[in-house]
Amino acid sequence: SGIVEDLRELTIHYTISRYPNAANAIPYELYSESKARDLVERAKRVIEWAKQYLH
Repeated sequence: SGIVEDLRELTIHYTISRYPNAANAIPYELYSESKARDLVERAKRVIEWAKQYLH
């Protein structure tokens, strides 16, 4: 499902942000503007999906 793929992708980046040494790279080397935009869109989809279960 799309939400599962979004969560998988976001989990990788959560881990990198939580544990900076996990990536063995400097964050600005890992993220382009397009990648950042993609991750923001994925996060928005996850938030909207979760909202369905909160009301």
